[in-house]
Amino acid sequence: INSQSIGGEVYFPPGTYKITSTLSLRKSTRLIGQGSGIPRVGAADVTTIDAQTITTGHAIRMAGNGSSGGVSHLRVRGPGYTSVATVETGSYYDNGSSIGIYLGYFGANEILDDVYVDGFANGVVTEFGDGIAINNSRIENARNHGLVIAGATRITSRDSIFTNNGYVNAGTDANVFITAGSDGTLPSNITIDGGIIDE
Repeated sequence: INSQSIGGEVYFPPGTYKITSTLSLRKSTRLIGQGSGIPRVGAADVTTIDAQTITTGHAIRMAGNGSSGGVSHLRVRGPGYTSVATVETGSYYDNGSSIGIYLGYFGANEILDDVYVDGFANGVVTEFGDGIAINNSRIENARNHGLVIAGATRITSRDSIFTNNGYVNAGTDANVFITAGSDGTLPSNITIDGGIIDE
């Protein structure tokens, strides 16, 4: 990944890859795994990023600033949060809590397709993003929020599932959390088409 120039693709063959720090993608770079990211009975030959030791910061971070990158056919497994006793400081947009995939500050035209994000404090975060697409993906078991849309515009989710997120602070945490950005900018033009958002 570090040797990848701007643009292009980084392919991870099937297998489990343990990471202990953030995978940072350069501008316009796509991270591609093998098989379906969504867990299915009997599924084999899949690519999993094991980020169970990352309790602060991001497992995968897109470049931001108009990066036009993406992640597809990948599972991203976090440290897991199963009780109120597991509490972190910080908010969704800083390094005080774990984020499965951070779509970069002012990221544009970034795509998540067939991605499974499980067990982070926050599953996927876009702040001031523009033209973000999340398709055929599943985000679950986030302690705080499954998907955070903060101050972003033209965000589309199609046929994705957001389930069992925000289970620690019911009523304040959510499967999909839409909020102003850190500078007060309100999100706009958000479309969620198909899929499931559990209560």
